Amino acid sequence: STAITFEKGHRIAVHITSSNAPRFEVNPNTGEAPGKQSQKPRVATNSVYMDASRPSALVLPVIYPEAK
Repeated sequence: STAITFEKGHRIAVHITSSNAPRFEVNPNTGEAPGKQSQKPRVATNSVYMDASRPSALVLPVIYPEAK
């Protein structure tokens, strides 16, 4: 978990990725157990849909500080 304050006029960016190497072990996209690769790695294709039939959302909780 993390927290950040967004002031009026601030913007955020969302980066979609299927990799975070070397932080996490590389996923070869073969379905094999980690560390047991016998098949050649395959390229993954990721999609983010943003149309009426397949809506996507980024839900961020809003916490208001107590009034002082």
